[in-house]
Amino acid sequence: MKFVAKTFAGLEQVLFDELLLNNFKNIKVLRRAVSFTGNLTDLYKANYCLRTALRILMPISEFRAINETELYNNVYNIDWEKYFDYKKTIYVDVSAYSNNFRHTGFVAQKTKDAIVDYFRNKIKIRPSVNKVNPDIVINVHIAEDNVRVSLDSSGKTLNQRGYRKNTGDAPLNEVIAAGLILLSKWDKKSFFIDPMCGSGTIPIEAAYIATNTPAGYNRKNYSFMHWNSFNSNEWDFVKEKTNSDIVKSEDEIVCSDINSAIIDIAFNNAKNAGLTDYINFKHEDFFETSPNKDFGTLIFNPPYGERLKVDDISSFYQNIGSHLKHSYMGYKAGIILINNNAAKSIGLKYSKKVKIFNGPIECLYLEYELYQGSHKKNNNVQ
Repeated sequence: MKFVAKTFAGLEQVLFDELLLNNFKNIKVLRRAVSFTGNLTDLYKANYCLRTALRILMPISEFRAINETELYNNVYNIDWEKYFDYKKTIYVDVSAYSNNFRHTGFVAQKTKDAIVDYFRNKIKIRPSVNKVNPDIVINVHIAEDNVRVSLDSSGKTLNQRGYRKNTGDAPLNEVIAAGLILLSKWDKKSFFIDPMCGSGTIPIEAAYIATNTPAGYNRKNYSFMHWNSFNSNEWDFVKEKTNSDIVKSEDEIVCSDINSAIIDIAFNNAKNAGLTDYINFKHEDFFETSPNKDFGTLIFNPPYGERLKVDDISSFYQNIGSHLKHSYMGYKAGIILINNNAAKSIGLKYSKKVKIFNGPIECLYLEYELYQGSHKKNNNVQ
């Protein structure tokens, strides 16, 4: 069977590497997605283990359609009883890039009508729609006149790990946080710090990675559990086998912030994840810190917008660059920024630059190797 793992633009190669590391087969990079093949056990494993996947789709039908009638008829002709029964609630998720189908809401409505009519005509009972917490999520992807209908095996997006009960302003998506750590090639052994931790997402994801804890360890529900094909024994096998690889970590992961209330939020989220033993929480101002180790990795998502006055932004980022340069020599620093102006303000020579889309928002991940003398020439400052 073929599956499609969706992710954010810019993280496709990271997800590819994850799939490769986990021994999945026939892996191919797509646009904001990576495809692979396997069986249902592999599908369970992908949902449970992958850190940079947003959802795992299982295509069940592909066809051409140029109007609503062709769309409806082709969706109606799918053997829906094969996949789920009428007692399950459904929701249709649509992405469309087509001159023939300009309104995703209309496509979702016609798809829902076809599925409901299928059950009504077959067994006289129709499934109900649930937009908030459906049992079954049907994904429809349209590129011009090519339509792919898939079952979304994840349901709620996979970044919803189950540990983040509260957040600060503009929280970083868990998938992006994990992606940044994997992009940095952190060795899981050296000192790791997020000096502007917000709700603690980056340090918590680092602790997940350091201990080999599966991304879905604290999550209780997936859409595939409501499929007719769901095999609870295979699901338990996947979890037990994967969980057997969890290890204790001696690495020092530091989660710090200038806001003590934010530190409390981060601690509680880490507690929900069961990872407080692996994270050191500190209430401190980054600009007054000096590391007590000679090398390590910093990854952080500096605050902007509501948490800072606009007039302060440029000098704020200048101060970040200056403090990294003078206090964190020997470290690797990864920073996610909202735009290129912020990158220019930091004023350091970056060693890696990756464009990542956080939904519709274009961000930059910049990485700096803070070696002695590396800032004398700023040829890559942009």
